[in-house]
Amino acid sequence: MPTPEAKTTVTYYSGTDGALGAGWDVMRVVYRREDGEQNSFVIARDAGEKIIRKTDLILDRWEVVSDEEALRQCQHCFDERDRLAAEKAVNIEKAKNPCKCGQAPILLAHQTHSRDGHDESGRCVAGTEGVRHLFR
Repeated sequence: MPTPEAKTTVTYYSGTDGALGAGWDVMRVVYRREDGEQNSFVIARDAGEKIIRKTDLILDRWEVVSDEEALRQCQHCFDERDRLAAEKAVNIEKAKNPCKCGQAPILLAHQTHSRDGHDESGRCVAGTEGVRHLFR
């Protein structure tokens, strides 16, 4: 009977590398299996989409990724990191705006968007009941 594959999680760490300069998007990709095995690598891309990988952590050596399959895999890592970051931003925004309409509420200072409600024009006015008289 084959042994089931250990579950693997992938974590993306974004950052910079002083030797590369500010124009590079640097990322460390860490694979962790539930059985304790771990592996990681560091890749970077510039504004022109050139991708390089770190080949020596101590001597800070990099090489250009030129193999088509390796390029696809590196690009997939950047795409996944960006997709996950966008999902996280959307989830944070949804937590701030509990109204299901998707519109930003019309609020004054110190108000909260706590109840569903829309005015005649369809604008979200949730949480504004206490100050609505100011606009009449």
